[in-house]
Amino acid sequence: MMTIAKGFLAKIPYGKISIFPLRFICFTCLYLMISISACADTTAPVLTIDGVSLASTEPYISIDPESGHWEYVDKELSVSIIRHSDQIDKKNVTWYETEIECSEQAKLTSLLTTHGKVKGHSFCSPDELADLYDVVLAFNDDFYASRWYNKKAQGIIIRNGEIMSDKTFKNDANAFPPLEVLALFEDGSMRTFKSKEHTAKEYLDMGVTDTYAFGPILVREGELGERMTDKNYSPYREPRCALGMIEPNHYIVLTVEGRTNESKGVRLRWLADKMLELGAIEALNLDGGNTTYLIFMGEIINLPKEIQKGRLRRVGSLIGVGVGKNVSTEPAK
Repeated sequence: MMTIAKGFLAKIPYGKISIFPLRFICFTCLYLMISISACADTTAPVLTIDGVSLASTEPYISIDPESGHWEYVDKELSVSIIRHSDQIDKKNVTWYETEIECSEQAKLTSLLTTHGKVKGHSFCSPDELADLYDVVLAFNDDFYASRWYNKKAQGIIIRNGEIMSDKTFKNDANAFPPLEVLALFEDGSMRTFKSKEHTAKEYLDMGVTDTYAFGPILVREGELGERMTDKNYSPYREPRCALGMIEPNHYIVLTVEGRTNESKGVRLRWLADKMLELGAIEALNLDGGNTTYLIFMGEIINLPKEIQKGRLRRVGSLIGVGVGKNVSTEPAK
């Protein structure tokens, strides 16, 4: 696990620098690969026995879509995104692995639209919502506002300590999504639950700050989720998004492009297996399809079908990290 050093790296303009992600292998070895163009006027990170020493009082930001690497590092937050492309079951697939390590000051946060009577019950484009909170990273959640708008069961929904919905399925045996729950606790830990396992008030009493109701559960207590052993459960290749926890305040986000010739999408079982491979002990499938968004420093970096058609599906909420740290965006109006 990477140690976030005290101090910062100088912020580099787009296209000037390419930094490959920092990783410990077996939690003992850290590899740092740096490529700096001749015109970049900054000091590179220095590897020390305590982790990475940052040479400036500004955050280090690397944006390199050509090689498929995006990175943000400051004393409170580390975000590393790697794009992958490969053949999966003889089909082209492109996906993004995002590793997040954060402190209490830069924890995961629910981002809600604010221009309706109830926060999260109005809609805007995802990049606008990310800019409203000036976050480093944002991605789609359970899209519960769509179920609210269409008067469907929303699931157990808590956002920033406030109960938004306490209604879920009476019987989720054959439902998709089953509205299973990923609960985020005050200490940065996460746990998955069946849709009717707890009421919203019980979650609050347990110290939960946010719940995301979608599913199915991909990984629970380090094992494949129950539905993942059923090959007939939602066996379709789709754009996907999933959130998992390696340990408290250390998370993995998987974002998969789909429904194009360049990327056909994946089945849920692949998503679950990949989460286990990356070390997640808890993970939930979030809303995907044409609501699959991965936003870094205000820019959508994956390509949902809507973007290719020149329009975005509007959302009522996202999950974000690093609120107020994206100083590259204009102040929200």
